[in-house]
Amino acid sequence: MSSYIPHTVSTVVMEVAAESPQETDLLSCSLQEAEEQMELINREYPEVLMKLEKQKLELASRTWSLSNLERHIESMRCTAACRKERLDPLHLAMDKLSFANNAYRDNAIKHSFLEEQEIDYRRLNFKMKHGRKSLQIERRLLREIKTKEGKDRNTTNSWSPLEDIESKVNQRSTVHADQIQYRYGYGQRRGWRSRASPAAETAGNGEGESCC
Repeated sequence: MSSYIPHTVSTVVMEVAAESPQETDLLSCSLQEAEEQMELINREYPEVLMKLEKQKLELASRTWSLSNLERHIESMRCTAACRKERLDPLHLAMDKLSFANNAYRDNAIKHSFLEEQEIDYRRLNFKMKHGRKSLQIERRLLREIKTKEGKDRNTTNSWSPLEDIESKVNQRSTVHADQIQYRYGYGQRRGWRSRASPAAETAGNGEGESCC
């Protein structure tokens, strides 16, 4: 009579192990690899968490820097607008001084004429002192300058150039130079005549007195 042995888990495992030892080796290798991967994940998990936290902090810092930069740009715009309001009167004053605006150009021309008059007076005075040898011409120049100054004082809105005075002075200086040259040439001719004959010298003296 045969005896009955109940089948349990251990017996089944033993039976499977007894029947296929290769499958048992593969299963144990797979379990070992899984355990190694779990250990690796457990070791790397804190490091991964730290990297994530670091990236979150960097993102928050960049966001704050961007918002701060936007506020700074807005503040600079407000400052530029305030400075522009302060500089507008200065720019207007510079336009007035440089006569860039047509509304002030007429006054600028009038003042420039007055300055040119003053320069002409100084130039004529210099010519009278240093560039002329005739006392009569200098006196005439002085009278004409004084007359011109009196007219300019009486008329403030009108201005007339002084080219007429300069032309008169140039004409008189030319006449004066011609007279000097004529007298010098006449003296030479008179010397030649005196050497030729005493009668010619007497006639030459008479002509010189009538011309001078």
